Amino acid sequence: MQGRRPKQEDRHVKIPDLTKAAKLGANGAMYRFLVARFLVAIASHDFWPHYGGRREVTSLDGEWLFGFNASKDLDVLQDFDTTTPGLTPHGAAVPSSVDAVPPGILGRRGVAMYRRSFQQKGRARLQFMGCSFYCRVFVDGKEVGEHRAGGFVPWWLDLESPSPSEITRELFVLADNRFNRTTAPLHTGGDFWHYGGLVRSVLLHDLPDDPREAWVWRAHVIPKASEYSKGYPSGQVDINVTLTSNFSGPISCGIAFDDFKEEIFNVTAKDGKFSIQAIDVPRPRTWSNVDPQLTTVTVKTFGASVTERFGMRIWGVDDGHVTLNGEKIKLHGWNHHTQWLDTGASPTDEQLDTDMALLKEGRANFVRGAHYPQDQRWLDRLDMAGFAMWEETLGPGVSVEDMQDWSHFMKYQLQQVEEMLEASMNHPSIMVWAWFNEGPSNHQEACPAYAACARIAGRDPTRLLSWASNKQQDDKCLEYATAVSFNGYPAWYSDQHQLDAPARFWNQNVAWVRDHYPHKPFFISETGAGGLFEWDKNTTDAYWTLKYQQEVIDRDVDVALGNENVSGLTLWHFFDFKGNDGAQACGVVDAYRRKKPSFALKMPIDHLPQPCAFFSVYDGHQGHQCSEFVAKGFHVKLLKRLSADTDSAKWTEERICSTLKEICEELDSEFLQKFRTSPDGTTLVVALVVGTKLYTAWVGDSRLVLCQRSQMQQLLSVAATKDHRPGLEAEAKRVKDAGGIVLDFGMGVYRVAHDGYKAAELLWTTPKSPQKREKMREIRRQQALGMGFAGKEPVALAVSRAIGDRDFKAVTGKALLIAQPDVKCVQLDRTHMSMALMCDGISDVMRDEEICAELEMRRPGPPDPVKRCRIACGALVQEAYKRGSEDNLTVIFVRFQWEGSPPQAPLPSSHPFAKAMAEAASKGKTAAAASKKRRQEAAASVKRQKVDAYESGSTRFHGKVMRQCDMAGLDFFENGFENKGLWPCDVQGVLSPNKTGRKKPD
Repeated sequence: MQGRRPKQEDRHVKIPDLTKAAKLGANGAMYRFLVARFLVAIASHDFWPHYGGRREVTSLDGEWLFGFNASKDLDVLQDFDTTTPGLTPHGAAVPSSVDAVPPGILGRRGVAMYRRSFQQKGRARLQFMGCSFYCRVFVDGKEVGEHRAGGFVPWWLDLESPSPSEITRELFVLADNRFNRTTAPLHTGGDFWHYGGLVRSVLLHDLPDDPREAWVWRAHVIPKASEYSKGYPSGQVDINVTLTSNFSGPISCGIAFDDFKEEIFNVTAKDGKFSIQAIDVPRPRTWSNVDPQLTTVTVKTFGASVTERFGMRIWGVDDGHVTLNGEKIKLHGWNHHTQWLDTGASPTDEQLDTDMALLKEGRANFVRGAHYPQDQRWLDRLDMAGFAMWEETLGPGVSVEDMQDWSHFMKYQLQQVEEMLEASMNHPSIMVWAWFNEGPSNHQEACPAYAACARIAGRDPTRLLSWASNKQQDDKCLEYATAVSFNGYPAWYSDQHQLDAPARFWNQNVAWVRDHYPHKPFFISETGAGGLFEWDKNTTDAYWTLKYQQEVIDRDVDVALGNENVSGLTLWHFFDFKGNDGAQACGVVDAYRRKKPSFALKMPIDHLPQPCAFFSVYDGHQGHQCSEFVAKGFHVKLLKRLSADTDSAKWTEERICSTLKEICEELDSEFLQKFRTSPDGTTLVVALVVGTKLYTAWVGDSRLVLCQRSQMQQLLSVAATKDHRPGLEAEAKRVKDAGGIVLDFGMGVYRVAHDGYKAAELLWTTPKSPQKREKMREIRRQQALGMGFAGKEPVALAVSRAIGDRDFKAVTGKALLIAQPDVKCVQLDRTHMSMALMCDGISDVMRDEEICAELEMRRPGPPDPVKRCRIACGALVQEAYKRGSEDNLTVIFVRFQWEGSPPQAPLPSSHPFAKAMAEAASKGKTAAAASKKRRQEAAASVKRQKVDAYESGSTRFHGKVMRQCDMAGLDFFENGFENKGLWPCDVQGVLSPNKTGRKKPD
């Protein structure tokens, strides 16, 4: 559950009147273009913080009058007359980049001029979220301020009250995007295009007219660590408040978290600031990479408020490894510029969402923001997705001379650090503050500059301090970093075509850091290789081919994931982008976000027999946290173990089976320790193919079935797993010996429950006192609205083994359920045709032989074997649904393609069965169409039932609430839809009785 989001009417954001733009004199085509860009810009203003009460904030985004002077001789610092005719003859959208052009074309350099009117009543503050490079601001022809501390950091300036008190004023802005040491000292170059203009939003904030009043400008929230659980949030925060003036004296401050009641604090401000220490957060929720729970706090003074969003989390270090909330975490992802070809440094919300979706699909959990302070909209998305983030100041290409220039360069560099921290302090995703990418840290004379930045950023005790050093072991300033980060490109810029170079280079550097700075975590902040998107058919791995790019990146990833002393990896780069002299083609997707082969991380297990492949299904119950936790962790732990020892002779059948078993039990222990209030659990089935051996491990009733062809060409089904159910004699005995009971509901349905379940069930279903009935109504309302569990309704589970399920584990008294898996190894041969991993929603209504028959049935369709597998999955799910399954329906179908054996051919279109299917499709009677209709009806039904549960409190939950199941790139329900990663399951059957009218037990 995320923090409350203030309603639009509470935020007091004014939208300018578009109709006034018609008076600007632009032609119709230009006007329509600008209006469209205006609407895009308006939609992008939804970033934190939010404002309310007496505070009124006006967005100045939209269409501005615009002009551009490309003369190299224009002195932007000279006296400037904004009334000169012809300065702004055109129109332009704000925000936008004035020099957004494709690679290979030089963008224009010069001075952009922007003009628009605005309404001011009383004192006000103009806030520029990004004005690049140099910015000079005029109001009514009079200069009111300038900014030289980098074009990508938010800054502001104050306007005194006009006379009369409310007036229409003219705002005029000069944005100079030329490289100039005087006006833009921090724009020192680098290998990326520095975009210019009003690249991010412009806001107008009302300020109080009474000097005795001081409104809240920002409220920075610092989570406090627990004294009892190392590195874990305590549930308390410190709040450091900055006011809109330098007010000193007593002040009354109201603070409210989420939707909880406001609490009043009487404090004393000094020079416009005050702090409130150790405030208890009501019902605190922890932010993590697995479950990024967000919290809001509204701080109010003199009736004006600011609402900040933050996360309860603690970034830390344990024995040279990064920790999140006390747990060691392995981070992996990409460097990421906030840029697109058509919008430059002003991407739309849709473009940001596209990048976020791709990062998730790539299974990343770490982003390095290259090479400047980030767009607040992007940081908001990273917060919500649970990513770790590295934010750094602008400054690639910095020299020793720059760092010794304290009166100019370092003056603005330290201002940039301050402004970056003020803007981004509350983003829980930010793990590292950084500066001076590839700076001259091999010179002792540069170290005071690094130390000065560290002193400012070090005021934040919740983050690490670092810089991306390409000086590596020659870096002389590392004492001022709390994390060591190296850039290096073995087998790319050096040691070309020596594919053993990455392992040699990185392992040597990791060992050096471990020896010299054993208590500091180590990051690979840049590494990788380039590849041209169109060069994908080359048979050799020539330089710049996609094949060679993948070979190099695979080996970089091998080291990062396999070496336990590497805390994090960010490959260079996520996408191809515009450089100063053309295109940077080091991305794993191209500039249009088309994927290259290197987009998919390769498992570094080449020392094992090939092919090697891993498949898994995680079927959650009573919630989604456990299934998501296990889905994100199982393959990472397996990869780490398999890649740690490269001696293939040591990977015996017994060792691999033992490894799978250890991971299951380890994940169970970690989940119970980390999610202390979560009651949910998950079953699982995993399959690891190593050469011609199939290793499978399972916990609970998720199943793996092998389809085999006999010598007589008969289709056979082979059960590779056996469900862990309480109906089995051995499982029932273990449950009873642990102090539990096994309930027989008839018709072969057995459940595991605690002793006293029947009495508790009776109490819940027939409460006698009005007080108890009202309490149960409230509990069910909260459950129906997704607000968690305020009380524990008696539960009986259908499995005898599972990951999670705290209430049935030894941590709560009785180990009715265990997480110990069964593990089996099967020797595959040419008679084995395929395998299917599935959750119990399918196996409950279909026998193994029926499942194989459905999957191996010849159907008409495309010759592509991948698409045919997808069609078979959809057909199986539809069949299970038609047979009355009310549970999750998830299947992964893997067909074995033996060398020399042709793939199964599709059914000819002339076949009678193919003709019948084609006719059904033409009438819209396909299984996919029927499924879509059922899902729509089910969604409406669930919505109605939730409303009923809230209004009457009389509905009882009897089915599993379907949340998410982890998939492996296979589709179900609608054929032809390419599913990647998590996909929502069917919701039919939630809160529903079965066909006999008897309610289905939990």
